[in-house]
This record gives sequence, C-alpha cells and structure tokens, in this order.
Amino acid sequence: MALDLFAGIAVADYSRALAWYRQLLGSEPFILNDAEAVWELPEHRFLVVEARPERAARAAHRLAGSRRKSSRLRLQFVTWD
Repeated sequence: MALDLFAGIAVADYSRALAWYRQLLGSEPFILNDAEAVWELPEHRFLVVEARPERAARAAHRLAGSRRKSSRLRLQFVTWD
C-alpha cells in the first residue's frame, strides 16, 4: 500500500517563499496555479507551499492512501519535547 504525506505551509508572501524554498530544497517545484507550488521530496512525500495570508505560519498535514479489505493501516505519531 502506498501512503502519501502532504505537508502544507501557508505563506503571506508567495513569491518570496517560493524563492526561499527553491534555495533550501535546491530544485524547482511543480506549480499548480498562481498560489500553490509542490515539491516531491522522497517518494510519496510532498511539500506544498500555498499563498494564504490569513493562515500564514500555520501548517496542514494530510495522509492519503488506498488499502484493501485485508490490509490494515497503522500510523505512528512522534512528538518532540
């Protein structure tokens, strides 16, 4: 079963954020539209930068996958103190 992780970051200044993440990651993103860009990091792991000034400096994480009746999905969450 493939499980995809999408880590989304809302930013106030989209063009400045794109330049910063391009430099940090050393690659070009896939541009979805004029307010959203996506980098695929390791396989099945994505970083999404989105122009949403009202939610700037906040993040949203999503898991997406498919599973068969016979398989189970187990997630482990790690917290850092």
